Amino acid sequence: ELAAFSNNISEHFIKNIIKLILGFILKQEGNTEKALEIFNEQITYFAKEKVAIGAMLSWAMIVKLSIETGEVDKALNTATKSLEIAQSSKINNYFFIIYFQKYIADIYLLKGDLIAVKMYLEKAIMLAKQHNLKYQLIELYLDYAKYMEEYMKAKYTYSHDYVKLTAEMYERALQLSKELKIDYLADIVRKERGAFRTFCQLKSIEIY
Repeated sequence: ELAAFSNNISEHFIKNIIKLILGFILKQEGNTEKALEIFNEQITYFAKEKVAIGAMLSWAMIVKLSIETGEVDKALNTATKSLEIAQSSKINNYFFIIYFQKYIADIYLLKGDLIAVKMYLEKAIMLAKQHNLKYQLIELYLDYAKYMEEYMKAKYTYSHDYVKLTAEMYERALQLSKELKIDYLADIVRKERGAFRTFCQLKSIEIY
């Protein structure tokens, strides 16, 4: 109804952003096929109208959907191309650069390429710090903690430095969640941190 109303008053940008929200809702409800159809339609529209933000948002949603449905190669291809466009001199949108770097890191974590995960996460964290994007830093610190856990498991090493760094990532994420007063996100961080602490206790690993 909102999309139709926006169309009637010639607010075409708002109408197409609302259609993206509709696609997101359909994705959440499990109708991934229809959601993908809408996202692709919106890319066509935003590209034709040369609205970079709309196109970036559409690509980000497609990447996220592809990750969730297990199409990691498709997700990686789309995210890599989208990152190149987001970094281009004409666009240079640091918000989307951070998210595409995060998504690429997520994909490489699924693929088990821990070197690539570290590289993309560190780039995203550096950029988020530079622009003081605290919400994004919470997500990135959580991702980095997960990366460290996978690294330790893969290398069969739980050294003082690795365990301490992982604990620090959870602590930074928690403090930022409290600072921004985002209770649900703080609960997620506590849950993830609790799982890490339980793992360390089972392995008789001292937590610093």
